[in-house]
Amino acid sequence: MKTVFFASPLGCKFVTNRSCPLVFRDWLEQMIMQKGIEVLELILAICYEVRKVRNKRCFEGQGLPTTMTCFTTALNSILNFNNASVLLDHTCSSPTQVPISNVHWSTPINGGYKLNADVAGPDNEGRWGMADIVRDSDEYVVGVVCWCLPLLPNSDIAEYMAMLKGL
Repeated sequence: MKTVFFASPLGCKFVTNRSCPLVFRDWLEQMIMQKGIEVLELILAICYEVRKVRNKRCFEGQGLPTTMTCFTTALNSILNFNNASVLLDHTCSSPTQVPISNVHWSTPINGGYKLNADVAGPDNEGRWGMADIVRDSDEYVVGVVCWCLPLLPNSDIAEYMAMLKGL
């Protein structure tokens, strides 16, 4: 019997011997060791989509999409990532000169932590992307978080919300 992994071309061969069921971790390890980077990208994208769907179901009460929808969304995220990488490579190969600013990050006092927050948006649907990073006085990252919030009136409020959530 051959089953597919979330409508993808990645197959699982299940042994009919009931005493040795296929464990997902073993299958995943086998796929990573024997296949190329494209397969790993696909597995990780599908796992990420499954996690997003689970969270939307558990925390927002949303219904479950079809496996084909999960697979298509995963493929689109890989395509978008690869397209962004091509754009980034092109941008890095012919960088635009920008003026040098005197504003820069500085380490917190010894034994302290520093929270940096940033926002981007809004997108076409009115959502703001937000991110926080916390670093210690040795410049090690000790925490990172990012999320989206809808319908904020302006970037000052969005920055404030990012800082507030970071605390």
